[in-house]
Amino acid sequence: MKRKLEALHKTLFNDKPTDIYFSPGRINLIGEHTDYAGGHVMPIALSIGLYASVSKRSDKTIAFYSDDFSEEGIHSLDLDTIEPPTEKNYLAYVQGMVYKLKREKCTCDHGLNITILSDLPKASGLSSSAALLVLIGYIITDQFAIELSSAKLARFARFVENNYLNLRSGIMDPFVIVHGKKDHALFLNTQTMEYQYIPFKMKDHTLVMMNTNKPRSLIDSDYNSRVETVEQATRFFEDLRPIKSLCDLEIPDFNQLKARLNDNTAIQRIEHVLFENDRTIQAKDVLNDQDYEMFGDFMVQSHESLRYLYEVSCAELDYLVTENLKHGALGARMTGAGFGGTMIALYKNTDLPDSFDAIIDGYYKAFKKDVEIYTATASDGVKKL
Repeated sequence: MKRKLEALHKTLFNDKPTDIYFSPGRINLIGEHTDYAGGHVMPIALSIGLYASVSKRSDKTIAFYSDDFSEEGIHSLDLDTIEPPTEKNYLAYVQGMVYKLKREKCTCDHGLNITILSDLPKASGLSSSAALLVLIGYIITDQFAIELSSAKLARFARFVENNYLNLRSGIMDPFVIVHGKKDHALFLNTQTMEYQYIPFKMKDHTLVMMNTNKPRSLIDSDYNSRVETVEQATRFFEDLRPIKSLCDLEIPDFNQLKARLNDNTAIQRIEHVLFENDRTIQAKDVLNDQDYEMFGDFMVQSHESLRYLYEVSCAELDYLVTENLKHGALGARMTGAGFGGTMIALYKNTDLPDSFDAIIDGYYKAFKKDVEIYTATASDGVKKL
């Protein structure tokens, strides 16, 4: 990848790059749609992600190219006149992060050429958007020796999504992309921002990812409506119990008070959030004990809840979950926000199929789409290579 990136950079900008950076994608092992409810999550940073080469310019222009959007060519941003983005596309992620840093009085005294290559499948639910935001922020702060804590870089990435892209996302994705650690999952309390690393170097097990190739844009999906439901529920219950976030609500209190909502859909959504948060707390201890069979059970429970209560799964994800369980997986679930994207399945190595051809063929017959298959390992967070 490095040689390909250097060659492409020289072709595009007639200049040899001085630095190479990597920003990982992520999968969430468990704890879905809890991060914007003040709950717990357990993601890992992936060994696949976005790579960027950088060289200096003599002017005040940020020029960048992404091979994922090669048809758009090279984009340019003037550091002296940059404004917040008005469009909601891939350019807006770069523009939004650069503008946010400038707004925070970060000084950039020259321009940069940036070339980006990716081995993440696009629109796959592996958080390529957060990876891009963190990557740009990390490049800018590193190139100009700007002191910015890792936690603040993650918050800036979330700010850009929330305020410039109208995506009411939580902190999980940028946080693990910044703080990821090789061979470890990250157990994060999204309300207090306290976190710990859980060993995830599996010797006798394999985590398989399957991309549905059903693209979705969270900005155009029902994602924001789920966030609004959580916010409304929090306001409702904080008048009845002393809570700061929805996940502060005890499950017995919810069961006692839920009839007052008089909204079956909202009750289902809240039930998912509270029980998913509880599952994730239990799953942390299970994973620490390397009890992968119980962890697999939690994965299945999580998917069923996301499918029937939170209603963010889809036929493609459900098919792949079901088929992997039939093929011997200890557990399987959608990962990420849903509505398409990727699912994960946990196998004992002794039960790992020699081939997934039956799933591939059945999936194509059912949906007229190919399924992409990867294995997932836990990686470090964003870094200079």
